[in-house]
Amino acid sequence: MKRIYLLLFCFLLNGCSIYPVKISYQEFSDEILVKTDSWTGEKIAKVRGHSGGPLWSDCRSRAHYAMRDLIDKAKDQGGNAIGDVKWDVSLDSNPMCQKRWIFFLFPPLLLTPFFVDVGIEATAYKVTTHK
Repeated sequence: MKRIYLLLFCFLLNGCSIYPVKISYQEFSDEILVKTDSWTGEKIAKVRGHSGGPLWSDCRSRAHYAMRDLIDKAKDQGGNAIGDVKWDVSLDSNPMCQKRWIFFLFPPLLLTPFFVDVGIEATAYKVTTHK
């Protein structure tokens, strides 16, 4: 019975690794105004963007997909700007992605990435001034 418990315990071992992502908010300036802090204007709604994928997904591309998802949702709410940007992993405006790992007990012992996850939250704004 102890072996079964040990097997279950080892099979459930997991963790994660976090990677910084280099993207520039200026890349999205043709689509929407982006600011890491608040805008002077009408706050419309909190919006969330998310992107996930399999273990071979590139963190930079996942961050781009999450940002595009966020932009689409802000525009759907009637916003022309986003501010107060927070990424889920870093809890600030610095983009990061998380790869979830799991230990497999089969020989040889493997440490394998299971899933890539990137999330972002911001406030959609309606502003009257443009850059």
